[in-house]
Amino acid sequence: MPRQTQLFALGSILHLIQNSYSRSHTHREFGVWKIKEFYKYPNHNHCLSDAGAITNKTEIEKAVSMSTRYLKMKDGKENDWCTHITPFIKGVFDMSDIIDEKCK
Repeated sequence: MPRQTQLFALGSILHLIQNSYSRSHTHREFGVWKIKEFYKYPNHNHCLSDAGAITNKTEIEKAVSMSTRYLKMKDGKENDWCTHITPFIKGVFDMSDIIDEKCK
């Protein structure tokens, strides 16, 4: 795979991880980090709720932490799909409450 394609894919994955902790894109249960709701917007003027580094400090720190963890897994020894990557993905995108509620 060409290097440019690899970097584009990496950027897309990191963007997805980071947006999943953004108040503009999701509502998460504080402290547990389960996704409770997804938001969608008809335009791109939704970033105002992300703008406050003080009000969003916890979410920003969590996004940075999970992005860093992903990069370390990708480049390190912790890159086994079943042992490391699957639990990581399930942790970042935990939607069990949404799924449980929608499937009742």
